[in-house]
Amino acid sequence: MKKLKKLAASLIVFLLLFQLLQLPTINVWAIKNEIDKSDAPSNWAAEHVQMAKLYKLADESMFSNFHQNATRKDLAKIGIALYEKLTEKTTGNDEAILKAYELGLMQKYSDDKLEPEKPITRGEAILLLHNVIKSCEPEFNYEVDIDLKYKDVDSLEEPYLSAARYAVAKNLLKGTNESKLALADNCTRQELIILANKYYEFAIREGNKASKGLMWKISNGKNHLYVLGSIHIADISIYPFGRNIMEAYYKSDYLAVEANIVPSNEDIMYMLQKAFYQDGNSIDKNISEETYKKYTEFMDSYAGTLGIGPEAYNLFKPWYVTLLLPNLTLAQNSFDAALGIDMYFVNKAMGIKDIIEIEGIKFQVDMFDNFSPELQERLLISSLTEMETAKEDNNTTLESMKNMLTAWKKGDAAALEAILEISKQSDADKLSDEFVNKFWHDRDKHMADTIKKFLADENGKTYFVVVGAGHLVGDKGVIKILENDGYDIEQILN
Repeated sequence: MKKLKKLAASLIVFLLLFQLLQLPTINVWAIKNEIDKSDAPSNWAAEHVQMAKLYKLADESMFSNFHQNATRKDLAKIGIALYEKLTEKTTGNDEAILKAYELGLMQKYSDDKLEPEKPITRGEAILLLHNVIKSCEPEFNYEVDIDLKYKDVDSLEEPYLSAARYAVAKNLLKGTNESKLALADNCTRQELIILANKYYEFAIREGNKASKGLMWKISNGKNHLYVLGSIHIADISIYPFGRNIMEAYYKSDYLAVEANIVPSNEDIMYMLQKAFYQDGNSIDKNISEETYKKYTEFMDSYAGTLGIGPEAYNLFKPWYVTLLLPNLTLAQNSFDAALGIDMYFVNKAMGIKDIIEIEGIKFQVDMFDNFSPELQERLLISSLTEMETAKEDNNTTLESMKNMLTAWKKGDAAALEAILEISKQSDADKLSDEFVNKFWHDRDKHMADTIKKFLADENGKTYFVVVGAGHLVGDKGVIKILENDGYDIEQILN
């Protein structure tokens, strides 16, 4: 029983760190799948718009009609949402434009009218967002030494001039071309949402509240690369990432991940072929009667949620069920594999950077499928046991999830290592040895060897490597392997 509990704890941790868990999910970054394509934001704007939606920087009504001119009412909605997000306070008045006026974020016109339906300019958008940041973060240094080179700002007066100078200096605003800042131009809803997202992420980073993450710079004396530990299931609380993480990503030539979790049709078909029994075989023929009874009781209780019956779930292999079940708990608590750290970077890199797979979907599927039948059953029992005992106040999965995300946000490698310790140690038991060696030690060594090959790049290219954080820490983890082999190691904190 003790070994079962330990394996259950190990199972929880590795599921949170394992990429294949992301495959059954919907990609929340793909905003074009969520809205009418005829009303989609421009391709260059999609990421900012999606992040603003995830941060809840505006109500749902703002995420439509992206190309129409934004109004003063729209501006007030965005400004109040940003203010409440940064201060964690709820303002009093129900009308956003009145709230903005009462807080001094927005002024009436000279004829004492608020004119909520009047289109706004880019300058008005910048001024309100600047006022929000100053109100929420008075300790920031708002003095900037910059001369605006744009030809259309000569007649710009205060307070617009200060707001514009600050926005340009902090890379929050760019001109429509090299000579035009275009503050007098109308501002579209799309532009307003992008600006709000930029100001929000800037405020979080400038206030040292962004996630520090677990990132190391590895060097062989000639070349260097960056290794970022990923948690494959997360929530919006870990975003945005700190400047050091983003700067390392932007200046790298390649993105390397365990597996590209935007899989090809071939990858999906391969997983399905391996995950389901074929030729009349079924799960009841491969596990004990007692385990099968628990399995059917659980699956029947979730029949409405899963939308499947015995004719389908009897074809699942135990390892696939082990991957599938945690999604049921995590999805109910705002955790989503589609918000995983590696998913974020894969989507960011698509079409821009080459994405290199260290393992690949087939490698990971084969690892699970090659687990012994005994280990697969034990993992299934552990997963079912955890699901049965999962309650809001006593849920090991959620507790582990929250603790791991907290450690990652703080950049606390020691805390993460302590959480993972139980899962990376063997019980001197045959099945425990099999799990620890196949899932951890063999893969840690393979990842370290691959990183060495990246560092030997004759062209001096820089790689941004994102792998499960659990593979990096510990006495036999990737970082320790590289350190023992003489590589220069530096943990990068924001």
